[in-house]
Amino acid sequence: MSEPVRYRIRLEDLVLKEARDLAKVMKEPSEVCPWNLGLNDRDTCLKAIKYIETKSERLASILANITRYDHQSEYINLVKKAVTILAQAVREPIGISSKIEGRCLRMYPLILTTYSIFIVGVQERKDMLLESLLNISLPIQYGQSESESLAFSLETMRGYSYDLFKTITGINDNPLAIRVAKVISPWVGDLLADEESSFFQGELVLKLGTIKSNHTDYFGGKYIYFYKAIHPIKHLLGEFPHWLDKVYPNIEDLLRVVDERCPELFPGAQGFCKDALATYKGKTTS
Repeated sequence: MSEPVRYRIRLEDLVLKEARDLAKVMKEPSEVCPWNLGLNDRDTCLKAIKYIETKSERLASILANITRYDHQSEYINLVKKAVTILAQAVREPIGISSKIEGRCLRMYPLILTTYSIFIVGVQERKDMLLESLLNISLPIQYGQSESESLAFSLETMRGYSYDLFKTITGINDNPLAIRVAKVISPWVGDLLADEESSFFQGELVLKLGTIKSNHTDYFGGKYIYFYKAIHPIKHLLGEFPHWLDKVYPNIEDLLRVVDERCPELFPGAQGFCKDALATYKGKTTS
């Protein structure tokens, strides 16, 4: 067996083991991360969140590095397998008594990992990888047996977890996205040429997947609330339209929805909320 083949097998074994270990953390109840976590004690919530963040760091960092350095796109299936393992671990076990905050905790590793991949993946123009992840489905939570897209499932988490992350951050506007940006910064920062711009761009590309899933009332992100997000997102739309076509063949339809719905859903927001389609078509540079 050649050295490259042995290396690839070792990497695959490592990644899948890390994914399974993290999935086990997500599924099993523990004193620090209970399924029936409530909002009564901020310190308990913060301790649980930090525990999940610590457990997620290694896998998220590994997958972000693979995304950055997999120049031949050899590991797309491996990354998708790892994310799929996490996606399959979000359903609460039969017989477990849970609260919404405890269920949200189980989605949090998936959010941290997916954000890390998308932020690096957009910078590196990894269209095949990102498109592959957008095709992952998750079991719908809260008593339903159907499945939904990865992007929509993560966006649903943003809404359900609002009170939990507002409690621990004290932030009103999209506390989950702001917490995610803070947490994954040391994990992916060295892989990025412009960390803040990459976050805004990666988040937008991920959120477009929610619209692709025909959920036009459920999308948003940190980029909507920050004026400094406008320039990097317009740069992405205006300078790389053909690359975006590869991730979303119906990109014009999705951007049209952004222009139509953002002003209604986020009135008065200071970030990127308009001129998406015009920028993509090269009709505005402001």
